[in-house]
Amino acid sequence: MLKKYLLSVLGPGIFLIGFGGSYLTLTLTQKPKAQTSITTPEPEPTQGPFEPIKTQDSYNVVLLGSGGEGHSGGTLNDSIIIVSVNSKDKKVALISIPRDLWVQGNRKINAEVMVNGFD
Repeated sequence: MLKKYLLSVLGPGIFLIGFGGSYLTLTLTQKPKAQTSITTPEPEPTQGPFEPIKTQDSYNVVLLGSGGEGHSGGTLNDSIIIVSVNSKDKKVALISIPRDLWVQGNRKINAEVMVNGFD
């Protein structure tokens, strides 16, 4: 009997205290201010054309991999890796470029290669 009485009094009391505490916390804490818009300046295009660096000791190769046709995005590049081979030092360096990297023109790099080629 005492147990039922304690549960019927303390249960709603604990609920009301928790609810009231949550309400006070939400109303008294600082609310985030309205976000201000951030503008990004347009990058200036680099001046070209560029002449490749002539050397007999090293050369670079671009490896492109795609998923193949038959599905959406099959002609997009899934893998872009730049390989630099230094024949003098007998060293190879690989750099993987993320396919979702945004480039000038508001496109991802894998779509940019598909649209404009690799020239």
